[in-house]
Amino acid sequence: MNFESLLIRARLDNPQLKANVCPDSELQKVINQGAQEVARLTGCLKNNVKFDADTGINRYDITTIDTLKDEYLEIDKTPMLFREDSDSDYLPLIPKSRKWLDEYHPSWLNNDSGTPVYYFDEAPYIYTDRGPTSDVTDGFWIFYIKKPTPMKQMSNFPFGSSSELPQFERLSDSILLYVNWKTLPFLGKRDDFKLAENAFYKDAASKETFFNRRLDIKYDRRARFTGPKIRG
Repeated sequence: MNFESLLIRARLDNPQLKANVCPDSELQKVINQGAQEVARLTGCLKNNVKFDADTGINRYDITTIDTLKDEYLEIDKTPMLFREDSDSDYLPLIPKSRKWLDEYHPSWLNNDSGTPVYYFDEAPYIYTDRGPTSDVTDGFWIFYIKKPTPMKQMSNFPFGSSSELPQFERLSDSILLYVNWKTLPFLGKRDDFKLAENAFYKDAASKETFFNRRLDIKYDRRARFTGPKIRG
């Protein structure tokens, strides 16, 4: 559905949500917020970017990295990669949390420069457990979930601006569930708030499964093979 259809449908789904109760300007904000939350939960928009590693630096500001500063919503499930120099292969870093590093490697903030092993995301920064020993062009490679472009024109689509791929059509209902949840306070229906919240997150979880499935692997005999044959 495009922006106009989402606005119409939101009011049709809840006839009490009239313009004098929730003006179009407010409803448009909620719909765009819903599109962003659906993108975050389902991972339907993905991208990746490489950025420079700097000697001894273990904290990188997302807002200063080209592409990331405009698009970054949340780190994806694919681990961040690092290479020690321009001739080396990229190797995966291990995702952890600040709490884990503080508990199991309490001196990590004082580590000497070396090859990073762990990383964590603490917006707006990405941390590694140590800074590299030298500057490396495109030393890090991060995979992330993109922010959808906010809809402004009635012809815009939530995940594709002026067009909509078929796989995104199913997400319109997810956005509408979010709108239903977030507009209940306008209607004074706070008793239904938790039920609507649960309905939204349950739906988003099912859509996340869809966007992370791989039919090409599922139906390819060679890709499904995961171990050596055992001969009797």
